[in-house]
Amino acid sequence: FMFAHGYALLIGVDQNRLPNLALPIVRKDVTRLQEVLTHPERCGYPPGNVRTLLGADATRANILDGLDWLRDALAADASGNQTAIVYY
Repeated sequence: FMFAHGYALLIGVDQNRLPNLALPIVRKDVTRLQEVLTHPERCGYPPGNVRTLLGADATRANILDGLDWLRDALAADASGNQTAIVYY
């Protein structure tokens, strides 16, 4: 089973300049959500339709790029059956 029209942007800010404010469990949560979304017997999202930003990659610029990617992917999908998830 593959849900070709599902798209997701998953963002996990698990690091912080102040070590006592870091949230290391966030990485696990985002990784598990990605696994569920792309699992063929669960949600069946194509892996290329799920973009994940974690740690040092979860910058403002990369998040904005990710939102642009999601907007463009939805606009390019003419199925009329698109879904989008933004998880932060």
